[in-house]
Amino acid sequence: MTKELVYPYHASKEREATIRDNWERIRESMTQDEVVGILGEPDERSRLYEPKVWGPKEIGSTYWYVIQRMQKNGSVIEKDEKLVRVAFDLKGSVIGIVQWGL
Repeated sequence: MTKELVYPYHASKEREATIRDNWERIRESMTQDEVVGILGEPDERSRLYEPKVWGPKEIGSTYWYVIQRMQKNGSVIEKDEKLVRVAFDLKGSVIGIVQWGL
């Protein structure tokens, strides 16, 4: 279960090291359990929808591993995020991974 982040948020040194040192080990088709085994429980979970479609269908979910976020809402500059986002299809297999600010 994920908990609400308090802003400004900075991961512990151990958590940051786990994310930075291991995110590149994540591969497409891995399961959610395999990702959690490598990176730990995510800081946030959200639904994933079809992009740029009116009335999009849910196509999966995302796990967010946050190292730094200065505020909850705002522009990219205002948030000043450092994170890894792992996207899963509806069956729970990795379909993409991106990082910001690492």
